[in-house]
Amino acid sequence: MTQPTYSPQVPPPAMPKRKVGSRFTSGHLIMVVSGMLAFLLVLAVLQAGNSSITIFIAKDDIVAGQQLSLSQFEAKEIPSSALNDVYVNKSEITENKTFFAARSISKGEPLLDRSRTPEVNKSDVRLQSIPIDKSLAVSGRIARGDRIDILNTPEDQCAERVLRNLEVVEASSASSGGALGGSSGSFVITVAIKRAGDDLTLAGVISTGSFQVVRSTGTSSDTVLRDPYCENGLDTSLDNSDSDASGA
Repeated sequence: MTQPTYSPQVPPPAMPKRKVGSRFTSGHLIMVVSGMLAFLLVLAVLQAGNSSITIFIAKDDIVAGQQLSLSQFEAKEIPSSALNDVYVNKSEITENKTFFAARSISKGEPLLDRSRTPEVNKSDVRLQSIPIDKSLAVSGRIARGDRIDILNTPEDQCAERVLRNLEVVEASSASSGGALGGSSGSFVITVAIKRAGDDLTLAGVISTGSFQVVRSTGTSSDTVLRDPYCENGLDTSLDNSDSDASGA
């Protein structure tokens, strides 16, 4: 019996190696392009974050109620941030609009949007500041848009309501420095004066130092003019007029 013969197995021919460049497909190209676009987008965002805005710094102290003008400020560039809206922008202050300081602005302080009154169209509107202790002004619970009455309270004399229905433009605590200063208990109220002579009446009352502020927002028109319990006092009510202030 013959022995079977075995022929050695011949290995299959090796596959030809692919060049490195042939492994780069269109899918890889899309990934690379997407990555580059993402990088450029991030770079653009970072560059936008490095932009700047123009703010305006007060050259000197400005008292509440004073009309604001571009000459009172010095322009300064600062980095742009999420706080951009708190500053008065360049277009607003350079346009021909009438604004007044709603509170005292110290030298070197930037002009903030809350530091000015809304645009005033009437030329006969005056703004006047009332510095007063909070304990005599409803504990400081007076805000922009409120209406107030002014009571003259001289010592050992009858109290009188000398002004009523004044519009509050701004109310804020006075800082220890700046144009007005004051203690932690002081309060500065800025009101709009629309009737001729009321600014003089208010100035006279403030100079005496004996007065109080009454928050009258939303109250009725039945307002007693003079303390009815005083000797020879008058229990007089002010009429229901639409005027913004009434003198005694």
